[in-house]
Amino acid sequence: VTLGGKIATPGVVEPPRDWRTRYMTEDAYLNVKPPEFLIDGFLVKKSIAMLAGPVAQRKSIIALNIAHALCTGEPLFGYFNVTGGHDRVCYLCPEMGAASFVKRIKQIGLGEYIGKTLFVQTMSEKPTALDDLDNELPGAVVIVDTITRFIDGDENKSEDMRKFAQKIFRLMNAGATVVLLHHSKKGSSGSLDDGLRGSSELAAFVDSC
Repeated sequence: VTLGGKIATPGVVEPPRDWRTRYMTEDAYLNVKPPEFLIDGFLVKKSIAMLAGPVAQRKSIIALNIAHALCTGEPLFGYFNVTGGHDRVCYLCPEMGAASFVKRIKQIGLGEYIGKTLFVQTMSEKPTALDDLDNELPGAVVIVDTITRFIDGDENKSEDMRKFAQKIFRLMNAGATVVLLHHSKKGSSGSLDDGLRGSSELAAFVDSC
């Protein structure tokens, strides 16, 4: 293969002929659209959102309320309107058994949506790695409860968290909106960098928290 009169070496990325191609074009600039919300003022489509807090402070209950709003179309907490634009909710919760999780689903009124627009996985089902998610991703809201069960390595190591971030970016690039549940630090100041347990890489790649 020749490139500009030279023989191109397989596997070698040739530098651009014009340095301007590295940057945003005017057409691309004119076609950038404002964020599209699935839940108005709360959850942006094809974004990475984080729900963080201390242990046993009802993060899962809040996440189930998000799932309820998305499945029923009812306003979240009676306040944030659901604008739509999603096809399904995939709730991954390997920290909880089926009996406990089903009890919560029944209490919140989501039973009729199971296997239709709500797909749940608990510790009672065969675990699915984030890398295994595929055809269900386009148009999905993927709730990961909690991220600790899906991190390969040490959450305190920036290199391991960068690898985890790449897995989450793959979900988003495949068409999913991702909601991550995580624990906050004990005695944190409340700031984003200091508030999340583990490496600061985590706070760096989420869109909202």
